[in-house]
Amino acid sequence: MLNRPTRKRCDFLFLKKRYKHKEGEYEQIFWQTQTGMKQRRPRARFTAYGPAALHIIIDTRERYPWRFAGCKVERSLLRVGDYALLIEGEIAAVVERKTFANLLRDLTDLRILHQRLGELAAYPRAVLVIEADCADFLNPEKNKPLSATYCARSLAELPLLHPQLPVVFAGTRKLANKWTRAFFTAVSSYSVDRSLPQVREVAASYGQPALVRGGTDLRVRRAIPDEFPPEFSFQMLRNNFPEVSNSRLHRVLHQMRNHGELECHSRGRAARRVKSIDTPPGSGSL
Repeated sequence: MLNRPTRKRCDFLFLKKRYKHKEGEYEQIFWQTQTGMKQRRPRARFTAYGPAALHIIIDTRERYPWRFAGCKVERSLLRVGDYALLIEGEIAAVVERKTFANLLRDLTDLRILHQRLGELAAYPRAVLVIEADCADFLNPEKNKPLSATYCARSLAELPLLHPQLPVVFAGTRKLANKWTRAFFTAVSSYSVDRSLPQVREVAASYGQPALVRGGTDLRVRRAIPDEFPPEFSFQMLRNNFPEVSNSRLHRVLHQMRNHGELECHSRGRAARRVKSIDTPPGSGSL
């Protein structure tokens, strides 16, 4: 993630090649900018290329279970969920299946529903898969005896109260079955490919507040205490951030003045900003 407002995403590509005329190998490192990645459009790499013969457990209480052709399937009583992926004798992923009628009935007693989903979310890879579209629950002709408002509020609480539990509206039974198999395949690939945890670690770093929250405003607010003299003009700020609009720069200055980090002397082009003596370098507010 480059420290600039646009075209900030990039990749580093590490390649190992063998020498042509001697033993051993050497490493090549390529930097690909966001513009370059769009122009080249390299082939995407998916994790869902695991073994075809998955080991899937179907809960004995499932009356009309999904089908997983070519997989090893057995029926057993599951503590939570309706389908589970077994890897090396341990449950690696769990899926709770809900039809439209099932979930509509569960919405009438949210206390029990949230308790069940809480148990499901305790597993590291658990998903709630619904054989319907979200729009079906907001359709007054389909959601009787519940109202569309009640269904909307109930569904909106699911990611709020269970942030670790993904909810997938698959649309139909067939698509829900297909998505679940792809999910189990991806989990199986993830457990085999040792490089994927590194990809996850790098992806998690994108969520750091310094890179995401605040953006351009944060860069300007941090630069003023660190890089500017005790007294400076707006034109000096303009010269240091030519890519930032005047209105945005004025907004940052106004915010810093409200926080007591700056004082403004005079007006117009002769205006000078004076940094507060209580604002040490590197203390730009978040």
